[in-house]
Amino acid sequence: MDRAHQGTALQRLLSNEDLRRLEQSSSALRAAPGTMLFDIGSVDPQDVVLLEGEVELRSGDGGAVRIRGGTDAARLPLARLRPRRYRGTSVTAIRYLKVPAQALTAVFDPDAVPHVVAGYEVSELLQGEGPDAEDLVIHFAAAVREDAIRLPSLPLVAAEVREALEAEDLGTEQVARIVMRDAPIAAKVVRVANSPFYRGENPCASVAQAVSRIGLARTQELVMSFALKEVFECSVPALSGRMREAWKHTQLIAGAAFAMARVHGKCHPERLLLAGVLHDIGIVALLAHAEQVPAVWDDAETLERVLGELKSEVGVMMLSRWGFDALLVQLVKDVDAWKRAGSNECDVLQTVHWCLHHLEGGKLEAPAAVARVSIRTDELLELVKSARDENVLFDDAKTPP
Repeated sequence: MDRAHQGTALQRLLSNEDLRRLEQSSSALRAAPGTMLFDIGSVDPQDVVLLEGEVELRSGDGGAVRIRGGTDAARLPLARLRPRRYRGTSVTAIRYLKVPAQALTAVFDPDAVPHVVAGYEVSELLQGEGPDAEDLVIHFAAAVREDAIRLPSLPLVAAEVREALEAEDLGTEQVARIVMRDAPIAAKVVRVANSPFYRGENPCASVAQAVSRIGLARTQELVMSFALKEVFECSVPALSGRMREAWKHTQLIAGAAFAMARVHGKCHPERLLLAGVLHDIGIVALLAHAEQVPAVWDDAETLERVLGELKSEVGVMMLSRWGFDALLVQLVKDVDAWKRAGSNECDVLQTVHWCLHHLEGGKLEAPAAVARVSIRTDELLELVKSARDENVLFDDAKTPP
């Protein structure tokens, strides 16, 4: 990407004094509701700073976020990367500035040099004295809202199975051949087909037999669930332990949700398995971004705050970009909102979370979802405990060759 079109990385949020100085050099403008301020793909040389009112930023895949004047999110220019990745439209009457990029740079250190990593900007927070926790949280939030978080690609085998199933006149043999390109995933698909939930008179001896028994749509969900393990990777040793924790938690939730399908009866087990794998997927992208922000490597408390506050928003971005259906995207929003009525899949995941917390000695009040699942509490706890202890779905050591 042309460096001139990237936009420079700001060292901090704009202060009231910064805004006053900018307004002196660039007179404030006004716009009525529904005014488009900039469009996706534009490379215009002026940045937009929102002073009052509300603006919606909408990406090409339909994801949207709203920014209100006076909030921390408005103390950075709107959608600053070039070409722009959002369409900016006023929701209410607004007052705003159109500022040349060099005027913004002059507000800060005129010698500041933008730091660009892997095609996206990283704020130079780390030069000089270390930022405090609030600065780090604001930095991550701004990166999310500026679409500067690099989102991982869908694993190849999962993408190939999805594309194959969108083709016409596809049979189990074609899908099986794709699955067999990844031996560990193929073995796990066969294991599921031979599980008590599906087991027929004779065990499946091939991937094709397993696909035939499970069905094409359910096979796609299984392959997706198993393939996503590869995105839970981190190149920075200081963060790799946290990524492993995220994958372990994902395994526990997804495996227990899969087991619960046998008695819950309202969801397919493969659908619940996939929902469990995806429910915290935003953590993956946030930890990948954290690789570029060493200040959080040794600040576990701030890192957990960043993950807790932003994982849902980033997860929605990832699932929308990967083309997942609206119910799974909504699940990522709802799974941590225990007082909100969600989908059947969301109810099961919330119930599993509560059971695991209870089994570890926690005293957290049961969410309303536990009642909606309609399984006796003692049976629930035993079911989740057994799934936690066995944990055979993702354990490669237990995957036959």
